[in-house]
Amino acid sequence: GLQAAIEVCLSQPRDESAYRRTLTQCLSITQSSHAMIENLLTLARAEAGRMQVMSQPVDLNALLRQCWMVHVDRATARGLKVSWNIRDGITLNSDREMLRLLLHNLLDNAVSHADPNGRVVIVTSSRPDGVELSVANSGSRVAAADGERVFDRLWRGDQSRTQTGLHCGLGLALCRQIVEALGGTIGAQTETGGEFVVTVRFGIDH
Repeated sequence: GLQAAIEVCLSQPRDESAYRRTLTQCLSITQSSHAMIENLLTLARAEAGRMQVMSQPVDLNALLRQCWMVHVDRATARGLKVSWNIRDGITLNSDREMLRLLLHNLLDNAVSHADPNGRVVIVTSSRPDGVELSVANSGSRVAAADGERVFDRLWRGDQSRTQTGLHCGLGLALCRQIVEALGGTIGAQTETGGEFVVTVRFGIDH
């Protein structure tokens, strides 16, 4: 992607605005590549049993809001309506960096795969047995029978997609590895044309 953008840009003289557009495109590609590499490294560490969990009190909703800021521009550009139903005061004794990566991947997945002008719904709740987080998007292209396959590495329910980077089938596989390392559970419910919902649960010890 970087090579193509640069080659096209250099093929003929251009004005300043054209160069700025190319730089913006290159930055986006670089960010996606960085995220993919981060995911791959984390997956490799998890499979080698080298993921170190550093527990500390983490305000879940504050971290969610912080992570969302990375995705808000793309959500706006796609015309998505975002609904927040979060309960204040939820604190997890967990690894902040691993939670950050988990939330980024869940939010990116929802924003990327929601239908244009669709919706994203983010919910947190405190339960007697722990904490629950769900991130949902409309316009699912994954059949109900494939709900658990979305956590398999490199599996993509929509084979027509040609995106790489974050969208090459690593994000949700990494989410499962992170959640399991943190002692939680993760699952997905989906219906073609309906909602795709990922739910994460952490026990009372968190």
